[in-house]
Amino acid sequence: MAWHHKCHLCESKFSTMKSLTSNLQTVHNLVIKTETHNFVSHDEFIKWKLNEEENCKSYFVQHSSNRMHGDNKYQYLCCNRSGKVRLRGKGIRHIKTQGSCKTGMSCIANMRVLTVSQVLLRWITVLHTT
Repeated sequence: MAWHHKCHLCESKFSTMKSLTSNLQTVHNLVIKTETHNFVSHDEFIKWKLNEEENCKSYFVQHSSNRMHGDNKYQYLCCNRSGKVRLRGKGIRHIKTQGSCKTGMSCIANMRVLTVSQVLLRWITVLHTT
């Protein structure tokens, strides 16, 4: 079993984001705020998402393809700061002096987007701990 998600408070490792979130709530007594939004169009969602990204100084990126269930499309977006830095190349060039925005841990900030029959609907979850 792969242990991809590391708690930033106790260094415990978890196989799913759900179990990491549960650890933060039960062991560390963190209150995790979940929001649900409804949008009339994809453009309205994108406008809201860009505003959210500007406010939290992060971006929400998609690491896997969309999932289809009938006419419903599910899209999972996660925080770009989550995970370890992956250096590319052969080490010839200097690494950025500014560094990376990656935290080395799993950020629980995410968005689950459900699109129903071409109209963007609901289930946006934004969780961010800095």
